[in-house]
Amino acid sequence: MQEASFYNLIVYILQVSCNVRDVNTTCTITAAVILPDDDNYEMSLSKILPVLEAARQYATENKWLPKNVNITFLPMDDHCSNVYSIFRALHAYSTCAHVFFGPS
Repeated sequence: MQEASFYNLIVYILQVSCNVRDVNTTCTITAAVILPDDDNYEMSLSKILPVLEAARQYATENKWLPKNVNITFLPMDDHCSNVYSIFRALHAYSTCAHVFFGPS
């Protein structure tokens, strides 16, 4: 079930953000990862980014993504603060992040 949800999310983002049918165009999906950069927290950038990288690699190896699609992660330290997380989210939005991972 989780694999299908990830796939559906990627397909939706691709439909909205770029023309994946044009093999001469490279499409990049930017994912903002807003978490503390402090390993004292259960969820931190250094713990979550490798998991997201593994998911990207898995999706690529299983050909869930067309060859002309890249996923990049934009790590942002929120200092585990609701104030910082809002500023990071606004910054990510202004730099055209397509999806957000982090605080809810």
